[in-house]
Amino acid sequence: MPIQNLSQTRRTWSIGSEDQTTKTRRCVLFVLLALAAGSLLGPAGAAEPEISDDLLHDQVMRQLVSDRELKILELKVEVVDQVVTVLGYVRTQRLVQRVEPVAKKVKGVRKVVNKVAVRP
Repeated sequence: MPIQNLSQTRRTWSIGSEDQTTKTRRCVLFVLLALAAGSLLGPAGAAEPEISDDLLHDQVMRQLVSDRELKILELKVEVVDQVVTVLGYVRTQRLVQRVEPVAKKVKGVRKVVNKVAVRP
């Protein structure tokens, strides 16, 4: 069996000389790689950065103060590991129930612990 000359079997890869089938294969491979990379990053395409507890505290306080019914109340907010605890006293049970949905409006809040009580 004769040994082939390596210079005769060597192929050069230049984009301009590729036939249509090779170009199509490259495009399909590129798309598949892009899709695989995107699926590793999650459904949004990129991992969301974790919001600090201090920033969440400020945003929840701002949300509570901007609420028409809760803004006059003195409520205390604590945040640990994106879990918000709201403490304080209000005059009605309806206001107690209003605290949680208002605090949950803030993006990044994992859970709200409502320790607000009624004090007439």
